Amino acid sequence: PSSTIIIMVAEDHGVGERREDVLDVAFELSQVLDTGLDRETLSILIALCENGVNPEALALVVKELKRESQDFRAQEYVS
Repeated sequence: PSSTIIIMVAEDHGVGERREDVLDVAFELSQVLDTGLDRETLSILIALCENGVNPEALALVVKELKRESQDFRAQEYVS
């Protein structure tokens, strides 16, 4: 999934890179890939990966949360 790519790219930047630079690049990729992730969410996801969370597992969680959110909105619309 595209969110996995963004998270992995963000992780691959060297220690010397400023956090803001990494976030800028990741956010730009996020926009190009139309992930729907805002800058704040992306920052949180990157921080989680930096603290040892598996990027692929995290991407699956994000994808599932988006799906559940869409399902909830659809049910709300029907009710």
